[in-house]
Amino acid sequence: MDPKDRFVRASYYQMMLPEPKTEQEAIAGILAIARNVSVPFGAPNNLPGSLYNTEYRTAIDLTNRRYFFELTTSPNVIWVNLDQLNFVSGATVLSLDPDNLELSGNVTDKFVRVTKIPF
Repeated sequence: MDPKDRFVRASYYQMMLPEPKTEQEAIAGILAIARNVSVPFGAPNNLPGSLYNTEYRTAIDLTNRRYFFELTTSPNVIWVNLDQLNFVSGATVLSLDPDNLELSGNVTDKFVRVTKIPF
């Protein structure tokens, strides 16, 4: 399934979602659609316009300022409350390893200070 096909499929399923009553319902619906149109590991990628497997999926709640993230190689969804992080210029640089299978749910307080900026 090429990107255009996946976009059409996602658009179709988005129209089928019921109006969410809670943030949980909204995020669950969006992530369900993202999972549905993801490219699985092992999909052929030797054709023109190659397909590469989906490595992660994200959803953002703009109202409550939460960022949701899941690696396709992990069974856990993690999220961050953006209002609880400092984005001011000069603020401490923080990092989080999403490959850590111990992480699940709200990981806002799991970020660690970076002593050497990686880029």
